[in-house]
Amino acid sequence: MASGAAAPVSASDLLALVQQGKASEAARRASRALKKAPRDPALLFVAGVAEHANGQTRRGITHLKRAAKLEPGAFGIALNLGTMLRSVGDYPAAIAELERANAIQPGNADVLGQLGMALVQADEPGRAIENLEAAAAASPGNAEIAFWLGTAWSKAGDHAAAERAYRYAIRLNPAHVPAHRQLGNLLTKVGRFGDAVPVNEAALRLSPGDGAVIYDLAHALASSDAPTRALACLDPVIATGEAPPDFAELGAFAAFRAGDVEDCIRRCDAILREYPGRTMAIAYKGMALNEIGQREAASELMALERLVDSEIVATPAGYGSLEAFNAALVSEIESHPSLRYSALNRSLTRGRSTEELFAQPEGAVASFRTVIEAAVARWKLAHPIDPAHPWLAQRPRRTRIGCWANIMDRGGFHDVHFHPPGWLSGVYYPQVPPGVGDGVSGHEGWIEFGRAYYMLQSTDEPPVRLLQPQPGLIVLFPSWLGHRTIPFAEQDYRISVAFDIMPA
Repeated sequence: MASGAAAPVSASDLLALVQQGKASEAARRASRALKKAPRDPALLFVAGVAEHANGQTRRGITHLKRAAKLEPGAFGIALNLGTMLRSVGDYPAAIAELERANAIQPGNADVLGQLGMALVQADEPGRAIENLEAAAAASPGNAEIAFWLGTAWSKAGDHAAAERAYRYAIRLNPAHVPAHRQLGNLLTKVGRFGDAVPVNEAALRLSPGDGAVIYDLAHALASSDAPTRALACLDPVIATGEAPPDFAELGAFAAFRAGDVEDCIRRCDAILREYPGRTMAIAYKGMALNEIGQREAASELMALERLVDSEIVATPAGYGSLEAFNAALVSEIESHPSLRYSALNRSLTRGRSTEELFAQPEGAVASFRTVIEAAVARWKLAHPIDPAHPWLAQRPRRTRIGCWANIMDRGGFHDVHFHPPGWLSGVYYPQVPPGVGDGVSGHEGWIEFGRAYYMLQSTDEPPVRLLQPQPGLIVLFPSWLGHRTIPFAEQDYRISVAFDIMPA
């Protein structure tokens, strides 16, 4: 070797630098080495690993893709490439690469775990569960795999299995913050607020000052029997002036639950000054005004006669009659793969619901989207911007539509709820039991507007507006307006399709 010449760089030396925490140096040296040997798969591999460790994951992916082409049977390249692709959110490519790694070395726990995680993130919980359970069998006692298995079961709708997996992850690693957080969130979603409190308290001890955990804990406290403790959690965060409006709205909810309805109104007014048109703040203020007997102010805000519109829709294009369209829509709802009873839909009793209908709309569901769009356009024309009303004073410039269906069994009903994510909401009735109340003998199965959200535990009997469902009827109303379905005894199903127009 000539005097002063640099010693050749080996891939193993560079990998040792990465393992010593010197990724930046390893990446620089690998880059120089690749200029002399650009097709060396070992150098490309180490360069990719070094770039990833140095925070330059996309550069690392480029190196590993080149290495994979040169050495397609290399297990380490496939595993690391799949892991990096997952870390940047390219889940389809990550899944393909990890499946390739699994074909090279079947049953490897690291591959199965990474593949299961990618499948969870790609919203394929069934396949995720299969791979994560195999990973757990190959690597028993792995808290991270147990955590992701809980997340997969949660996405699949099996909340009991999800709870078991999260609790097992916590048992294996009591300091696993995400497992505590996800378990607390799950228990809150299914209405087990008292059970969620100690889980969220443990998460907060592990992650002091974590805003998401503080919110989840306050939510569980406010929804159980400790709204005053919820305010003690929330108010210091709200006082910083840096908390999102969700914290202040939860504070208004907790104040109402604590019995200080005037404080609830003050909190709502403060929110609306800073964030005009906020759905939850308007909802709680209107309900609170009724609660303290300020009927006139509540009536001006809720404007039941003015803001709730209904009409029989025109037959969509491609259908011979409205009856034919309704029959097609009912058939698609009844066969929708996501239709099930769910503990997550806490306001619905004795009924099934679907997930998002417009994810891949076809047939009558796709036609129904045009029905909604036309109805919303008419509603906007009939309700111009009105600076005198806190909700009509503005409207979102861009919107998106969320849509789902409900099938109620005999005796089924929706308790009073509203739609916080939305701006304008609605419901359509493709099928109504013939025995639904006629308004004279009763109002069974009707939709009612104006009462307080059931979680507020109000005892007030405010003025309400009732509408009789009938096939082909569409109803539009502000998303903040509390509404419920009155239980019905008719044997036949009552089917409704609900939707939200949300700010995009």
